[in-house]
Amino acid sequence: MHPNVDNVAKSDDNIIERKKDRIKKPVYDILSYTMSIAVKMTALANPNHIVIGQLVYDMLDESQKSAFQPINLLNG
Repeated sequence: MHPNVDNVAKSDDNIIERKKDRIKKPVYDILSYTMSIAVKMTALANPNHIVIGQLVYDMLDESQKSAFQPINLLNG
């Protein structure tokens, strides 16, 4: 509820309802370092492929690592 609605006299329900109708709902964006990196990694992925970061790759065992290939971001 918008803070100005509380300042309106409670006895006049029409004024309160009109103020509520004019209140716009907030829009929330998800902003963070993690979300920024996720968006960039998603843009690198081809259809039906996944992109993982180095930290996740380092945690995989050798058989899982063999399913991935590096992406050269410096020369491409």
